[in-house]
Amino acid sequence: MGSASATSNAPGEYAAERLAQAGERPDLLERQATHVLALAETAELHLRGPEQAAWLERLEQEHENLRAALRWCVEHGRVEQGLRLGASLWRFWHIRGHLTEGREHLAAVLALARVGMLAGSRTAALAGVLNGAGVLALRQSDITAARSLLEESLAIRRDLGDRREIANTLGNLGIVARGQGDRVRSRALYEETLAMRRALGDPWGIAMSHQNLAEEAHDQGEFGLERSLLGECLAIRRELGDWRGVAMALNGLGVVAQDQGDYALAGSLLEEGLAMSRRLQDTQLIALALGNLGKVAQQQGNVVLARSLYEQSLGISRQVRDRRGIAIALGHVGVLLRHQGDYALARFLLEESLAMMRELGSRWGIAVALHNLGEVADCQGDPALAQALHLESLARARELGDRQLAASALDSLAGAAASQGHA
Repeated sequence: MGSASATSNAPGEYAAERLAQAGERPDLLERQATHVLALAETAELHLRGPEQAAWLERLEQEHENLRAALRWCVEHGRVEQGLRLGASLWRFWHIRGHLTEGREHLAAVLALARVGMLAGSRTAALAGVLNGAGVLALRQSDITAARSLLEESLAIRRDLGDRREIANTLGNLGIVARGQGDRVRSRALYEETLAMRRALGDPWGIAMSHQNLAEEAHDQGEFGLERSLLGECLAIRRELGDWRGVAMALNGLGVVAQDQGDYALAGSLLEEGLAMSRRLQDTQLIALALGNLGKVAQQQGNVVLARSLYEQSLGISRQVRDRRGIAIALGHVGVLLRHQGDYALARFLLEESLAMMRELGSRWGIAVALHNLGEVADCQGDPALAQALHLESLARARELGDRQLAASALDSLAGAAASQGHA
């Protein structure tokens, strides 16, 4: 994946504690903060390309210095410098799972900007911080905050006329809409974004739009379209050397193969994506791939391996406070326990998953959890409860336009009705 080619000195030379000593050698502190900003902005340019693994590691090694520089900017009112640092670092925090810390740093910089900048002083760096803060909030399923931050970023980027960044923020707002269950809005935003990126000749952006539209196709059960979109996405990302993007596309293709019953292919694609994600130490993609590999193992009858993979995925999501990831992993374990006949524990975990999805306002997550709880109720000999749960899940799936989930709910509903008829 390449190696960092920066010419700056070894990590740690600009010691973090020196940045914290505001009263000692202001000129030295200024130079150190300037050095850290230059490093962060150089690294940010490489986080989508073939040297991303090396630059992620470089930032990890310099993380204490980066933290100290951000604190120094806030304490000394260096608004634009702090904004540029935050705008350069949010992607690193996102990939490496420093979600809570990253949101705290960006909130501090934004608070400084709102106090210290003149009204109407809306810069690209401010828009970048707002966009980054929105993405981190979205990753932790704080949908309300994410939408507010991203809409503010979009307004600034529209004022500045930066079409590439406008497209990026529109794409992120599409993910917000999907998380809220508004599939009409999410698809419209994805298609608008794709058109802009094609006009700009932005291959990285085109690949991201294909990834987003592939997820929409998956929900509609349009596996041929999904595979085509992901295949184009994968080819672009391999050519760019965007290994994180490659891992995302491989994971998506693995899920398509899994849904179509080709478990050997699914396992191969997911393992390749997992290995790449581990080299990047990308917490989100590692947790996602582990969960999907757990489903493949379960479908092949290896319940011991499946449970281990689910629990690893759950542990990572808990570590980075990814609440949606936690809820999904709890659902996976609950389904596995149902198949093993441990209905009481399965029901407990699925109810916990449902409660979290309700708290997050995840309409899709609620529909899935209701469906899984209906399956448990049927196994426990309560067809009336099972029927009620499947009816609610079916209604929600239809509202979302999720044909795949609606079909599953209909099948389960028929089974529950048959059980009730024979009671």
